[in-house]
Amino acid sequence: MKFKRIDVETVRCLVSEEELQENGLNMEDFLKNGEKTECFLRKIVSMAEEEVGYRVPGGSLSVKATILPNRVLSLTLSEKQNQGILDILKNLKNAVSRLSEAMQEAEEEEKKVQDTALTELARKNAYQVEFLKMENLMQYASAVFLAVPVDNVVYRLDRNGRYYLVIQKGRLSEEQVCRILSAALEFCEAIYSDTALMAYLDEHGEKILEGSALQILQNI
Repeated sequence: MKFKRIDVETVRCLVSEEELQENGLNMEDFLKNGEKTECFLRKIVSMAEEEVGYRVPGGSLSVKATILPNRVLSLTLSEKQNQGILDILKNLKNAVSRLSEAMQEAEEEEKKVQDTALTELARKNAYQVEFLKMENLMQYASAVFLAVPVDNVVYRLDRNGRYYLVIQKGRLSEEQVCRILSAALEFCEAIYSDTALMAYLDEHGEKILEGSALQILQNI
């Protein structure tokens, strides 16, 4: 934790997410207004006195809480009459609520971008899905649902030790392609639809499963 004296009545404390976790808390805990949160705030006030000689002249304290972009909690302590620990917790709750809303908006925007990219991919004829390890490919095979037969093979490249699942679109609809590819996002490193990569795999890759690779892996 880093303390900085702003003026006689004000001090700022920066608390990293790791330091919160060391104290048995996370950012979202401030939404609960629990006993642990109150104890942590009292600890901050005590440390401010030790670190920079800060005392609350009137015995009452206000805290302005800000969540910085790198998920660092900024606490600005200053004297304010008639405000106690409950008001401090309310300020923190508001700050964390704004962070949660911003994170939700970012997640929704990321999902829109992913959906758009998958829709564009679904218009191609063949796809190469890259996996770091065979274990990841097998996990994907266990998770994906194939409603119709899918022509797919698996290559291994000695150059990087990675595995490439090549899926032919064939008679799959764009919606079916999107479902198959989106199911891979959790397990794969990347998804391509690249004729140059396909040619490279044909020339330099070792074809280790042919025809219905996913179906074979699902039956192992």
